[in-house]
Amino acid sequence: MTWSDGALEFFNRIAYTSLRFFMRMIFRLVYGLRIEGFEHVPRKGGALLVANHLSYIDPLFIAAALRRPVRFIMNEGHHRRLWLRPLSLLSRAIPLSSEMRPREMIGALRIAAESVRRGELVSELLGFGATSLLRRDLRVQQFALMVLA
Repeated sequence: MTWSDGALEFFNRIAYTSLRFFMRMIFRLVYGLRIEGFEHVPRKGGALLVANHLSYIDPLFIAAALRRPVRFIMNEGHHRRLWLRPLSLLSRAIPLSSEMRPREMIGALRIAAESVRRGELVSELLGFGATSLLRRDLRVQQFALMVLA
């Protein structure tokens, strides 16, 4: 890792932590956010978080609720949207799309698997764009689980 990579990583961590703190305060005031179940998320080591996803704000709730940074597997189309792009880059989102060629899809899933092996939290949100293809197509779901295992 070069000095500039280290500086960028440091800035990214500070920005992510600040944004997470701000979101937590807003969600407590506006939505009355109450966080339960911290014991189910490991304090150290990698984990794949699978949530039943209902709206675009769910990743923000997850990021605000957890004490550790989370990488999200997200729809590639959402990843490219101008208003979501800064957040997806900040969270180091992993874009995935049903339009990807198999090799590209394997690559995205391998990035997720390697992130978990390195000790990071990765969240796959069922029902969120491209990841809903995991629910629709059993073959893709089995394939994804093989790559992530």
